[in-house]
Amino acid sequence: GMKNVWIGMFVLFVLLGGACSLSGKDESVSILESENGNTLTVCEYSKIKKDEKQMNLSELVDVFKIVYLDNDDNAFFKFSSLAISENYIGIIQQNGPFLLFNHNGDYLCNVGNMGAGPGEYARRPYDAIIDEENQKIYLATFAFSNKILVYDLSGNFINEITTEQQLSKPKISLDEDEGLSIVHLPLKMGKTDPVLAIYLNEKGEQQNYPAEEKFLVTDFNQ
Repeated sequence: GMKNVWIGMFVLFVLLGGACSLSGKDESVSILESENGNTLTVCEYSKIKKDEKQMNLSELVDVFKIVYLDNDDNAFFKFSSLAISENYIGIIQQNGPFLLFNHNGDYLCNVGNMGAGPGEYARRPYDAIIDEENQKIYLATFAFSNKILVYDLSGNFINEITTEQQLSKPKISLDEDEGLSIVHLPLKMGKTDPVLAIYLNEKGEQQNYPAEEKFLVTDFNQ
């Protein structure tokens, strides 16, 4: 199921406990239900009580190292965000293909490319997962696509996972059974009821978690 914790742009999703209370009439908490009865606890980040705590870096990580990435022409990028696994570093660019490096900083390959052909993406990646165990990379593009693209660790296109809705600024996570969880910006467009979160199991069967009215947005840039 959806076991992961997502921190979105406007809400904090907590599935196994967290910073929000489920007791009483807590306006920061909503319980969303999918078509088959599964539930998702949603906490509005802006309404959650926040406590400050000083922590040492050693409490969060076991190993800290600085990696100098290749500086040749193929490895040049305009940084937006990254995805990290045990042996790889993936770079999401502001406007360009996903780049894969190893932990020595060596440039390995482009993962797919910008374009309109098979295995290409018209808009830049917005989120990524590097799944070393299954030798796959998952890319979710910025907006107006209903596809999650899947590649191997050499950057070659494998297949695409299709959702019932177009995705806007999607964040993705993968569970141990290769089930894919997606949370995105629930844009109110036309007569379609937006969903806040989607779960796709390993068979591609989709569960939708409809967005409550208070979570709907009409401005894509918020």
